Amino acid sequence: MLLAQYPLQQGEWDLRATIDDYLGNLDYQGKRVLDVGTANGFLCFEMEKRGADVVGYDLSELYDWDGVPYDAIMPMEKMKEGRAHFRKMNNAFWLSRQVRNSNARMIHGTVYDIPQDIEPFDIAMFGSILLHVRDPFLALQRAAAITKEAIVVTDVYSETTQFIPDPDNGRQDTWWNFSPERIIQFLRVLGFPNVETSFHQQRFDVTGEMVDMFTVVAHKRKKT
Repeated sequence: MLLAQYPLQQGEWDLRATIDDYLGNLDYQGKRVLDVGTANGFLCFEMEKRGADVVGYDLSELYDWDGVPYDAIMPMEKMKEGRAHFRKMNNAFWLSRQVRNSNARMIHGTVYDIPQDIEPFDIAMFGSILLHVRDPFLALQRAAAITKEAIVVTDVYSETTQFIPDPDNGRQDTWWNFSPERIIQFLRVLGFPNVETSFHQQRFDVTGEMVDMFTVVAHKRKKT
C-alpha cells in the first residue's frame, strides 16, 4: 500500500495494477458498500475513490480468528498470534484512513454476526475472505440479508471446490479452495441469481507469482 509521506509498505498482495478487475469492474459511484474482511482497508479505500460510501467490517483483537482446530482444539499461542495480527491490521486501517482523509467507517465482528439491524447496503464485497472461514455460506447469508443490489466475491481460482485442512499440510488459516460455480450456487440460493463472472491474475508479492483469480458479481432477484 502506498501512502503519502510514507514509504511503500509491501504486503502479501499487490493489487494496484489490476484493482478494477478485482472489484468486478462494477460502478461504485453513489453506492453504500459493506467491505467484509476489510483488513488494512485497501479495497475499502479503492471503492471509496470510485465514489462509494464504504463501511469496513472485520475482526479486532477482541475476537478469535476462524482457525482450523486440529485434534479438536486451537492452541492458545495460535489464538494470540491471530489477535496480534488483527491489531496490526486495524492499526493499518486507521492510519490509512487518516492519511487519505477518508470517511470510511469500521465495524468489528465475525462474519457470522454481521449486524442485521443497520441500514442496508447496496453492495457487499468479499475480497478473498471466504477461503478463510469455516462456514462460507453462513457468511454470505448474513451479508445477503442486508444487501439490496449485488454481492461481489473475488477469490483464488480453482476448478473444483476443495476442503484444504489436512494433518499432512497443517494449514490453519485456509479452509477452502473455491470454484466459481460453487460461489454462484451459494449466491443463487440466497436470491442473487443474475451473475457475471470474470477471470484475472493478481500479483502475490511473497513469491512474485501471478495468481489466477475469479470475480463473481451477483445481482439480487428483482421483486415482481
